Amino acid sequence: MFREWKKLVDKRLKVIDFLITVIVIGISVFLFFYWKHIPERVPLHWNSAGIIDDYSDAGSYTMLVIMMYFFFVGHMITKLIPIFDLKENLFGKELVHKVSKETEIEAINVLLGMLWACDLLVQMIFAYIILCGVFLKNLGIWFMPLIMILLIADFVWFFIRMRKIKNSV
Repeated sequence: MFREWKKLVDKRLKVIDFLITVIVIGISVFLFFYWKHIPERVPLHWNSAGIIDDYSDAGSYTMLVIMMYFFFVGHMITKLIPIFDLKENLFGKELVHKVSKETEIEAINVLLGMLWACDLLVQMIFAYIILCGVFLKNLGIWFMPLIMILLIADFVWFFIRMRKIKNSV
C-alpha cells in the first residue's frame, strides 16, 4: 500500500524524493562525523541581511536536525496521498464524475510536485543553515528573498497547473 506512489509518480518526482533523502541522511552523517570539530559557540540567529547576530552552544543544532527529520517524516506521509480518493478535493464536486484516471494521476503528480518541491526547499534551507552555522558563515543577503521567491513560485506553479488540468476536464 505504501509503495503505490512509485507507480503513479513520474521520474522527476522520484529524483526530488531521492534528493530529499540524500540531504537528510547526508547532513546527519556529516554532523555525526564532524561533531567534535564544531565550535562550542555556533550561530543561533542571523538578521535580515543574513549576518550572524546571536550565538548559542553547539548542542542547539540537534534541534535543527530534529526539525529536519520532522519534515522528512511529513514528506514520507505525503507518499500515502495516492491511496486516498482526492478527486473531490482537487477538482470540486461539479467535476469529480468527469475526471478520468489519467487526469487524476496527472493531478496527483502536480500535487506531489508542489509538496515535494517545498519539502526539498525546506531540507535545503536546514542543510544550508546547519553548514553555515558549523563553519561560522553568514547566510548572505540573498538568502531570505531567494527562499520567498522559490516558495511563491512553487505555489504559483501548482495553481497554474491545476487550473489547466481542471479546464481540460
